[in-house]
Amino acid sequence: MRLELRRAGLDDRVTGHLAFACADRRALAARHAAAGARILAVLPHETEMADPVGRFYRLTGREMAA
Repeated sequence: MRLELRRAGLDDRVTGHLAFACADRRALAARHAAAGARILAVLPHETEMADPVGRFYRLTGREMAA
């Protein structure tokens, strides 16, 4: 698990979200969706999710760049 902080532009505020590394993103995304999360986007190297109350997080492959 990693906490990622990002700023979209110089005048934007910093936001953060959790990123979870996993071996099988498709299977884990399906398990999360079955538990009430929503799949927002499936991208080449990550899956964007929202938990049941709408908080954003990502599922990534096993290797997370530093």
